[in-house]
Amino acid sequence: KRLNELPEVFASIETSRYLAAIDILAGYQSAKGKLDFVVEWLGKNKDGNGQWDLGSKAKDNVYFPLSDSWRTAEARKTDCTEKIKGIVRRLSE
Repeated sequence: KRLNELPEVFASIETSRYLAAIDILAGYQSAKGKLDFVVEWLGKNKDGNGQWDLGSKAKDNVYFPLSDSWRTAEARKTDCTEKIKGIVRRLSE
């Protein structure tokens, strides 16, 4: 899919793959201003505690999980939040 088309469902494997592509682009200075819409979208998808959760289906053993196990929702949320915080930080530099 085109990167200017946001995934329809946030908590999905599609979003995980989308964020992997955005993470690569975040390394390029010229992409940062062009990806402000992604930062805005991510901000809208935080939960009430300021965390992100891509759901258990985001586990693909490539990008997620970062931790040893996603047996608890809290571990999954922590992984998702850390990954997304890194992307947002890189896009905001």
